[in-house]
Amino acid sequence: MTEEKRHFIRDYNKVRVTYSLSEENEFSEGVFTENISEVGLQIVIDNRLEQNQVLQLKLEFMSDSVPIIADCRVVYVKPETDHYRIGLEFVNMDNFQRQRLKRCLEEVRRSS
Repeated sequence: MTEEKRHFIRDYNKVRVTYSLSEENEFSEGVFTENISEVGLQIVIDNRLEQNQVLQLKLEFMSDSVPIIADCRVVYVKPETDHYRIGLEFVNMDNFQRQRLKRCLEEVRRSS
């Protein structure tokens, strides 16, 4: 058995996410997370992204009417049959947004 190296709880509840690859804030159609934690998330999308690419995410939680906007770095890209599994790490997140994310994730855990 391999040792688990994660220090944050990974939630498998679905959170709606849109992402933008440009500074013009043109966000993609929404997708749902495969999993999410306080440090990152995984999504499945049709477009290939490049490792270390930075994009802006908009996270929409049911418990908060204002989306959380966060920059993320692509940690890995796993090609699958007709889509890509993308691992993202939050970067440059200020303390206020990090606390909002933590609170929203706690709400998700309580409601499941």
